[in-house]
Amino acid sequence: QKTAYEIRNCDWSSDVCSSDLAGKVVFSAPKNGPAEFWGVAAIKTNFEKLYPLGVDLAAEATLQFNSSKNEKTETITLKGQAPGGQDLTATYVLQPELFRVEAAGKLVLHVPTFESGPPTGTELARVNGVFSIEVSSHGLKAFVKADIEIGPADVRLLDFDALGVLSITDEGLALDIKVGLKAGLPGPLAEYFSFSVGGRITINTTGKPQEVPISANLLGYLPSDFVNSLPSSTGNPTGKSVVVPAGAPQRDGSEGPAGAYLVASLQGDLTIAQVFQLSGYLRIEISTSQIRLDIDALLSLSPIGGFAANGTLIIRSEEHTSELQSQFRISYAVFCLK
Repeated sequence: QKTAYEIRNCDWSSDVCSSDLAGKVVFSAPKNGPAEFWGVAAIKTNFEKLYPLGVDLAAEATLQFNSSKNEKTETITLKGQAPGGQDLTATYVLQPELFRVEAAGKLVLHVPTFESGPPTGTELARVNGVFSIEVSSHGLKAFVKADIEIGPADVRLLDFDALGVLSITDEGLALDIKVGLKAGLPGPLAEYFSFSVGGRITINTTGKPQEVPISANLLGYLPSDFVNSLPSSTGNPTGKSVVVPAGAPQRDGSEGPAGAYLVASLQGDLTIAQVFQLSGYLRIEISTSQIRLDIDALLSLSPIGGFAANGTLIIRSEEHTSELQSQFRISYAVFCLK
């Protein structure tokens, strides 16, 4: 016996916006076997009427689930959510034993062109966020990305970005979290004030690259430069993915030998009027190949003087031998004004 329940279209519209909610849930109770249920529900908004004013505003969320051991396919239609206010029909392939939640939203302000179609004027500001989590028989995969950008790319006043991915499978745990903040004066004035700080923690206990997929429908809510930097998803050619590397990520962007590791890093820079400069970098790596500590620090107060320190501590262990390397250096300079 199988019963299907359809979530009727709950649409709402105004002079500037339209939204719709639709979904379908199916319950099945076979004579020989456990009861099963699967379904999909989605909500989406359309603010295309704001395009001529340079405003690109959108949001959507999707729930997908399948308790059965077989792949299911369901199709729903969202009224007025396709380009031009047409109906949007989407087909979802629900993998066995799946639970997935996705949500995304963006607000991008452009210089108005007062033309129809997506805004093409210079981008002035952006706020966007994307979240997805999937639990299946293969494990747990989660992705989150948030950005706040104020000012055009060449005169950026504020740039905040946060990225987090998580993978838990039978092979182990993989995690990558990055947070960064940049602020400063625009154009030629940047030399008078600039500030940046960032941190990252990466863990992979599997010794293999771990892929966290991003659905194709979420890519439009992310900055284009970030999307272009991502590889295609293995299971979905139209989607993208973030990969936690098999080996410890290095400062120069390379990757260490494959193996379990934990890497944490923190860096920051502050410059004021070409007189005061403060910068620092700290990185700690604990992996199957080595334990490593890197430190860089600089303090400059022109024309009075400055202080700099940097060092590296490396501990490597082979099958029958161990090695300790260390190098630290401190330098300073003082200038007297007459």
